[in-house]
Amino acid sequence: MAYFSASRDSCPSVKNILLLDSEGKRIAVKYYSDDWPTNSSKLAFEKSVFTKTLKTNARTEAEIAMFENNIVIYKFVQDLHFFVTGGDDENELILAAVLQGFFDAVALLLRNNVDKREALENLDLILLSLDEIVDGGMILETDASSIAAKVAAHTAADSGAPLSEQVMNLLSLVYIIFPGLIIKKMHKIFSFFFILVQPFSVDRSVSNFQFCVSFIFIRLNSSINLACLIG
Repeated sequence: MAYFSASRDSCPSVKNILLLDSEGKRIAVKYYSDDWPTNSSKLAFEKSVFTKTLKTNARTEAEIAMFENNIVIYKFVQDLHFFVTGGDDENELILAAVLQGFFDAVALLLRNNVDKREALENLDLILLSLDEIVDGGMILETDASSIAAKVAAHTAADSGAPLSEQVMNLLSLVYIIFPGLIIKKMHKIFSFFFILVQPFSVDRSVSNFQFCVSFIFIRLNSSINLACLIG
């Protein structure tokens, strides 16, 4: 996990994160800088950076460009274009880690169907992932598994769906985020525990059970190394 707790002045920061389609139109964007104070200036920046990078080969790996005294790291997949912008004094490797974390988290949340249609249908998940990665320009997290797990937990908590549906949705998503023998065993354990606890569920117990499941999913990333050893 990449977590930076220093002050804003000393902490690596991001000016914006952009997800555009193959025509340069917005899918999801977040700005954390006053460099573009109006919506028209933001749109102009997006059009310019899209045009400049359109003919580059950024599908196999991320590319870097200098644009308007900013560092722009970008990567393309299908009909989606991912961009992360930082100041010209920022560390390119850190910006690249932010881009890769965002890219991989989106791939996990879209179940590897990374295209414009899926992105628009799951726009709420993408926006939540941006909130987990950067807050006010400060980098919070770059590990894709942690980002996706936290988004899944938020989605389950806010969905208002029955507890059984929330648990099963989390379990199905965790198979994609955390493949391995341990996760399969955890699925069986949670399913069995849910069967036992369901008849006794009241508001508080349901809430506590949901919290426990969400917390454990977020923490499962620390177990994946063990899964690799015994799997």
